[in-house]
Amino acid sequence: MLNPHNQLKTKMIELILSLFFIAMILLYTSWLILVLMPRKEIRGETTYPHLSVILPAHNESHIIRETLNALFRTEYPGSREIIVVNDGSTDGTREILKELALKNKSLRYTNTNHLGKANALNEGVKNAKGEIIVSLDADSKGWRYALNRANSTYIFPGFAAYRREALKAVGGFKEDTLAEDFDIGVRLRKKGYRLVMSNAVIYTKMPETLRGLMRQRMRWGRGTLQVIKKHPDVPFNKSYGATGIYGIPSQMYWFLHSFVVIPLTFYQVFEGYLRWFVNYNDYLSMNVAKYIFNWFSVYGMIDYTQKTLTGQYEFTHLFLLSLVVFLLGLLYSIAVISRVSRMHLRYLFVIFFFFPYSVFTLASYSFPLIIELFPHRRESSVRVNVWEKNR
Repeated sequence: MLNPHNQLKTKMIELILSLFFIAMILLYTSWLILVLMPRKEIRGETTYPHLSVILPAHNESHIIRETLNALFRTEYPGSREIIVVNDGSTDGTREILKELALKNKSLRYTNTNHLGKANALNEGVKNAKGEIIVSLDADSKGWRYALNRANSTYIFPGFAAYRREALKAVGGFKEDTLAEDFDIGVRLRKKGYRLVMSNAVIYTKMPETLRGLMRQRMRWGRGTLQVIKKHPDVPFNKSYGATGIYGIPSQMYWFLHSFVVIPLTFYQVFEGYLRWFVNYNDYLSMNVAKYIFNWFSVYGMIDYTQKTLTGQYEFTHLFLLSLVVFLLGLLYSIAVISRVSRMHLRYLFVIFFFFPYSVFTLASYSFPLIIELFPHRRESSVRVNVWEKNR
């Protein structure tokens, strides 16, 4: 029998988890509705304005040739130019650009002295002649399909097209955050511009190591927090439509979610291990392996559900909430995959072992939150947007 102190602690954990489960049910339900909505056809005038495709690059010799060759092969009925801003590369990127520029008249490049990505983009815009400015990361290869829902688009990761006058109206890209794409999306929204995603997908080179992936996600997380802090008038402001009421508040929720749920989850895992195994001097056995496997895989939820429905475990409101979250999350994952790709064995593997991935994803929210709340070193508020490699 639990003592009063442990009973109170258990009740508090159950209350906190219940609140977060309810929030997740609302989020997953809204995401499912948006994903399953009929696709909207974005129609416009059949015109082909002059395009200026801008690629900021810093030490991209391993991928820049492949990226540019993909651009050269892309068909566009109108005129276009490709501008690469070589921002202080020291790895041979400049030599590759010089070689390719001799073979392709549409390619121009300019050299800058490590200005950072935001300023490199601005340098490209300054040298561009097109009515439409297309920004493309140097490690991206093409595009095919993307979803546009809820009219709350505000982030342009890796690939975006802007009207020149829109960029001019908001003062171009800013270097005071790590997420210049998020920041300019919010500033365009605040100016009243409509942002959409067409039927296109961007293919990009992902970090090759877990450390590189974590650095990338940490940068994204910190950049997101910096932009939210920079624009405190946007969240929960109906004047900015779905971006203010839904989009950015959803981002804010996940930071709070990660900060609370990760410690609680690890507490539950280790508390169960101590209670059911260590207390009986069972440190490593098949039962321990099964316990860990259940936590790390979908099978654990299936086993938990089966034992609850057959009376082996108590049927509680927390079980019901967790089951609904599990089913909605599973349906959402399948719906997204069916929209943007085909089901592959690797997707099924990731879905089955979803727990480690979800913990990693949540960590990419909680660690940036800690860093931004308690910075160990003060960065210049003027120039934060500098190059970082995530290999």
